[in-house]
Amino acid sequence: MKMLLPTAAALGSLFVVAFQLQLLPFFAHLFVEDRLVWPVIFYGVWACVIGVTLVLLVLHGSVRRQSLPVLAVCASAMLVTLIHPIDGVAKNFLVAATFVACVSVLAIASAPFALLRFSATAAVLSAVICLLDILFSHGFTNTVGRAAGLSINANVAAAGLLLGAASSFWTVPPRWRSPFLLIVGTGILVTLSRSTLLAAILIGSGIAADLIWMRIRSPGPRSRIRWLHTGALILALAGWIAAALFSNDRFSVAARSSFLQIGAVPTAFAEARQAIADSLRTNAASEIIREITRRAENEGDINSISARGLLMERAWLIYRTGPFFGRGMAAAHAAQPHNTFLLFAVAFGHLGWIVPLALLGLTVYPVRSVQQLPMFFATFTVMMTSHDLPFTFGLLAPLILGIAGLNAQRCRVNDKPEAVAAIRYVAAAAPVVFVTGVFSILTIRSSSMAGPPNLLFFLVFCAITLWSLGVWRWYRELLQREHDLPRGYGWA
Repeated sequence: MKMLLPTAAALGSLFVVAFQLQLLPFFAHLFVEDRLVWPVIFYGVWACVIGVTLVLLVLHGSVRRQSLPVLAVCASAMLVTLIHPIDGVAKNFLVAATFVACVSVLAIASAPFALLRFSATAAVLSAVICLLDILFSHGFTNTVGRAAGLSINANVAAAGLLLGAASSFWTVPPRWRSPFLLIVGTGILVTLSRSTLLAAILIGSGIAADLIWMRIRSPGPRSRIRWLHTGALILALAGWIAAALFSNDRFSVAARSSFLQIGAVPTAFAEARQAIADSLRTNAASEIIREITRRAENEGDINSISARGLLMERAWLIYRTGPFFGRGMAAAHAAQPHNTFLLFAVAFGHLGWIVPLALLGLTVYPVRSVQQLPMFFATFTVMMTSHDLPFTFGLLAPLILGIAGLNAQRCRVNDKPEAVAAIRYVAAAAPVVFVTGVFSILTIRSSSMAGPPNLLFFLVFCAITLWSLGVWRWYRELLQREHDLPRGYGWA
């Protein structure tokens, strides 16, 4: 039992490295043909995670009490899923719910604040990888001209950066907050995810206003603002974007097209709706759904934002005309609603609204400061613009660590010193995992196969190695509580 808490912290940080950094999804295709070693490792780790979680719940009543809200939401989500036969999509959701419950228990029992700060460093590293990705015409992304880092999908990468930053911002030491927000914000910018960027700007503006107001009202001595360092970083990031625009013509074209589409959204959406209305022979809901489906197939080439609007409208009609208990997860996911609320409404009918609202409630009820609200707004934004959150561990990991951190702060729980030390060993393994995966890719890839250039792999390896060394060298300052946190956070 002596190693129980360090094991819990190590498993929690393993999920950050594997999923928030997207190392496991990025190399997942390498394990498809492996029927011997990989299943043993994969299911062995999951068995360990579930076993440690159950032991912690049995032995520690305080952990049960603190984890109860998350466990209740996960159990309710699982019960709602059982309304319909369990299809492939429903299985993925059940696994995701198990993941949320386990990570919450592991974090609360071991080192919730250290793991949340570790998640913050992972968000910065993911942003750096996106900035490296955008320098190359043929990078990791599956969308030409948009950075995605190891997430491959640019929208998922942007959502992960937003959730990672919003969940952990309040634990970042004050002197590092400006660099933290600037680097992560620039990472979101190069993904060209407009909704996420807009949400980041609005959330950041609100937090900046609160910090300025707190500074003005503070009666004591005020910390010196590092104007020189912040200005130098802004110039460096602006130069990086300029270099990417000149070196990667695909990025410059995609950036111009992306932001021009914003102003054309109302016109494009109105034209699409008019075209659908002109094609209708009846006003039956089934006929409208069919015409929206036909139009949406090509609308993405005209304006991707208006295409999402059509898909959301179609999902709403499917929900309104569906049975009381919905159509199941497979049908809901196939509808591509681009909205988590509509996903569950289509899947489980009127009961479906409970699941996303309950998850959203977990992000707001333990809040004790304005600076802890960004996670709520970020989660709401991702839910409103995407249906990936319930199935993507890379998005769930920073979110649930943020919830665990807020719960621990509300209950005045401290990190366990023996657990904190285990986190840096997992960080030290990240470069080894990455170089092993890259070596496997280069071994099986022939000279005629397209893929990211070797230079990009090398630069990302250097970034991961520097991150790992930084966590190892400064883990006490990076991962443990500091005494310079602003007042009002409720720390013991």
